[in-house]
Amino acid sequence: MSLPKKGSRVISVEGADYLWRVKDNGDHKSLTLQKRDKGQILYSSVSSWGCGEFWDTPITPSLVKLVIEQAMSEGWEPDKENKERHITDITCELFEKSGARID
Repeated sequence: MSLPKKGSRVISVEGADYLWRVKDNGDHKSLTLQKRDKGQILYSSVSSWGCGEFWDTPITPSLVKLVIEQAMSEGWEPDKENKERHITDITCELFEKSGARID
C-alpha cells in the first residue's frame, strides 16, 4: 500500500524524501507518513485530550521531522514494506521542540 501523492506534502529528513498528510478527524488529527519511494507507512496522531493546549496548532514540517526522528528511534523502518506502524500520540514535548506556539 502506498500513500497517495495527491494531497500529500514532501519533506526531506537525513537525505530521504517522505510524503506526509494530515487529516482532521474532529477530536484528533491524524498524521500519515511514508518514504517517497514506498516503504512502511507510519501513523501518528494528536488528540484534543492528550495535548489539548496545542490542539489548534498546525502540524508543521518541523514537527513532522521530529515525528520521523522519534519513530525511527522507536523502531520504525521506513525502507521496509512491512505492515503499517502506529506510534504513540504526538506529545506536547514534540510540539514545544518544533517551536510551536500557543496563541
